[in-house]
Amino acid sequence: MSLALRYWNSPTAINRSLAANSYDIYLSRYPCVFLFQLILFTLPGIYPLLKLFLVLLASISSSYLTSQYLKRPYSRLTIAATTGLFLILVIGIRVKKKIKGE
Repeated sequence: MSLALRYWNSPTAINRSLAANSYDIYLSRYPCVFLFQLILFTLPGIYPLLKLFLVLLASISSSYLTSQYLKRPYSRLTIAATTGLFLILVIGIRVKKKIKGE
């Protein structure tokens, strides 16, 4: 316990950056998870646990990168692009359901 308090209780650049971007990461996480799940859904033969870890890694890293490098300097453009991407994904799901005949 004392080792954890000694080494993990001090502020680092990574902790400050994650704390500064945490709310933006939270907001941009859902579209990223949705996008990566749809991408991996089309790939058969991948174990579900591997898909989980791939989606987690890709969505967390892309959410952080979106928050750090797009949201801060270009906030309106990022919101418009995220909304557009979400609408494209919803339309794509509806088209896919119609093709399958559901």
